[in-house]
Amino acid sequence: MASKGLVGWQDVDLSPEGQAEAVACGKLLKEKGFAKFDVVFTSLLGRSVKSAWMALMELENFAMPVINSWRLNERHFGDLQGKEGVSAPTTAPTALSMTDSRHPANDTHYRNVHKSSLPGSESLANVVERMTPFWSDNIAPCVMSGKTVLVSGHASLRALVKLLEAILA
Repeated sequence: MASKGLVGWQDVDLSPEGQAEAVACGKLLKEKGFAKFDVVFTSLLGRSVKSAWMALMELENFAMPVINSWRLNERHFGDLQGKEGVSAPTTAPTALSMTDSRHPANDTHYRNVHKSSLPGSESLANVVERMTPFWSDNIAPCVMSGKTVLVSGHASLRALVKLLEAILA
């Protein structure tokens, strides 16, 4: 069961509400004429992967590459992660030190990422900065080549929207 606090990079399961939203998303995509995606991008967090698959099941679209990247992860809330009754701050919260067991540098999900690249805390601007190279090197080339792309993520997809708004401005 998902925490009701700021979960950030904690790999919690998709809540029942999140599952319902993923199914509704798949139904809406089908209603709008999306039958097949050529490539899917998700974060490394299970709830993002599960959301993508639940939506794709509604489309009966099962055969495409799925690319998972830490750069699409939710915003890292530092020392606030997992705390309930806390609103997401506009600035980066107190960062976790690399010696803290909760820091992503100590999580095997990120063993192939240089430790100095992994955040101990982030602001929305930091997330935009983290996502920019992934957009430029992975997602944008697929879009530009005419592929139909699905991106499954979290509230940090706000950062991707900000990035796109800046490109299109």
